[in-house]
Amino acid sequence: MKKQYRINHECVGCGACKTICPKHCISKGQPYVIKQSACIGCGLCVTRCWRNVIELVESTSA
Repeated sequence: MKKQYRINHECVGCGACKTICPKHCISKGQPYVIKQSACIGCGLCVTRCWRNVIELVESTSA
C-alpha cells in the first residue's frame, strides 16, 4: 500500500509544504495540490504544515 497525502480545504496557501517537498510535486492552488504520481510519501510536507491540513489517505494502488 502506497502512502498518499491530501491537502484539505483549510489550507491557507502559505506554501510551506511546497518549499520542503524534495520531489517538487506540490503546486499552488486553493488548496494546494499534491501530484500523487510524483509523491514519494516521505511526509516532510506533513511535518512542515503549521495548520495540520495535510492528511494521510489510504490507497490500494502500488
